[in-house]
Amino acid sequence: MGCHHPDDQTHHPPDFPPHRPRRAEGREAEQQALEASWRERALNSEVALKTAHREILRQREQIAELLGQIRELDTDWTEEDRIRMTGENLALKRAVRDQETEIRNLTDKLAAARENNRFAHRSIADLEARVVDVQP
Repeated sequence: MGCHHPDDQTHHPPDFPPHRPRRAEGREAEQQALEASWRERALNSEVALKTAHREILRQREQIAELLGQIRELDTDWTEEDRIRMTGENLALKRAVRDQETEIRNLTDKLAAARENNRFAHRSIADLEARVVDVQP
């Protein structure tokens, strides 16, 4: 039963457990999957945050351009044109506010994902410490 080649590292005699218990490996795999999931969420939040910042910058530039056009109004502009430009300006300002709200939401999600990632790291470290303590 305990007969094996001395260089064979994969076979353990029946009276000795393998180096790492299977249950601990399963928990570690679960923790790694959880950590990878949170890391992916954090990366996705960062990408969305960068995209939202670019969109706000684009909209601010467009607002500045429209405000410049409004300031340069001369007698060629009709009252209808002025009303339309003012309405577009208001719509853009609303869009910027919405984007800023989205950035705040994404920033909160990113912070939560980072905190969950830190928690997962602590949980993994605790499990690893337990595994080391249990091993002879």
